[in-house]
Amino acid sequence: MKRDGYVWKERPDTVYHDYGIDSVVLVNPNTTCDSILYLELKKPYRVYVDTVVLPEQLPFSFHGHRYNENIIDTIPISHVNCDTTWILNFEVYESLLAEMPKQAYVLCEDDNMLTIPYDITRGRSLRYSYSFSDKALPSVMKEPEVQKIGHYELAIPLDPMPYPNVYEGELILEDSFPKWNVYIPFTLTVQYASSIITQRWNDILAIRNAEYNGGYVFDSIQWYINGQPIEGATAFNYYTGEGIQLRFGEAYSALLWRNDGVALFSCAFIPEKVPSYVNDMPTLVPLSSPLNIKGQGTAYWYDMTGRIHHSESYHDSDIYAPNSLGYYLLILQSADERTIHPIIVR
Repeated sequence: MKRDGYVWKERPDTVYHDYGIDSVVLVNPNTTCDSILYLELKKPYRVYVDTVVLPEQLPFSFHGHRYNENIIDTIPISHVNCDTTWILNFEVYESLLAEMPKQAYVLCEDDNMLTIPYDITRGRSLRYSYSFSDKALPSVMKEPEVQKIGHYELAIPLDPMPYPNVYEGELILEDSFPKWNVYIPFTLTVQYASSIITQRWNDILAIRNAEYNGGYVFDSIQWYINGQPIEGATAFNYYTGEGIQLRFGEAYSALLWRNDGVALFSCAFIPEKVPSYVNDMPTLVPLSSPLNIKGQGTAYWYDMTGRIHHSESYHDSDIYAPNSLGYYLLILQSADERTIHPIIVR
C-alpha cells in the first residue's frame, strides 16, 4: 500500500488506508451477468537489519543512504506501487576506554582487602582480570561479565597479606576486539603495621626488635610526625627530651631501611597519655640482687636506650636486678596500676 493511501480503479471514489479484503460486484450490460472482484490489501514487508561497523569502515552505504554515526533509520523502498520497509539499526563500534582515578595504593600490613575504583567512559568491557608481578599476590581472571559506561570498584582480597614491599599490578579490561583491550598499571605499597611501634611511658617511642616485630631486621630509621620528618630522630628509640611529652593524638610513623635495602614506612601510630607513678629518686642496688615485690604482675627492666633488658613475673616474690652496671627504669605493671622506679645497678 502506498503511504498516502490506495485507490482501486474499480472504486475510484474510495481511498483505502487500512489493510483487509474488499469486493465489488460488476454487471455486464451485454449479458446481464454478475461478476465479483476482490481486493486484498496487505501490510508492507518489513526487513530489520542490525549492522555494526568499525570506525575505519565509515562512511557506511545502505540502499543509497550513507551513515557516519549511530542511528535507527526507516528506509521505504517502492516496488510495483508497494512499499517494502527496511528498519536499519546502525551502530559505529566504540572501542573500550577506561581510566583509574589513582594508580598508587597503600595498605597496612594487617589490612586484607585492596579496593581499586575505575571508570568505563566509552564502549563496554566483556570481562576483567588482574595480575601482579610478584607470585605472592593473586592473579585472577573473572567469568564474562559485561560492564558498560559507569563507575566500578574492584575488591581484591589479600589473605594472607603479602610481605611489606612495593608491588606492580595490572588491571585488564577486555574489549570485543582484543586490539582494544585496556591495560591499566598500578602499584601497591604494603607498609608495616603500626604495631611495629611501641610506646614507652609518655616520652619514648621505639621500634620492636625482630623477636617481636615479625622477624624484620632494620639498618636505619627516620621518625616522622604528621607526615613530616623529625629533625635528628634517627635512632630506633625516639626520646622527646627532658620534660617534653609525646604529642598525644597525633600521627607518628617511621621510615625504615631493611637490611635488604628496601625503605618503607610504617603505618601511623597514635600515642596516648599513660598515667604513671614515678619515684623520682633512684634506688641503688647491687648486680643481680633480689628485690622483694608485693602484689602480682610483671616487672620490666629498661636500659637508658629504651630497650628492654629483661622481664619477669612476680607474685609476692623476688625479682632480680640486671647483671650489668648502669641506670635502669623498672616498670611494675599490675592489673590496675603501673609504677616506674629509677634503679642504679652498681
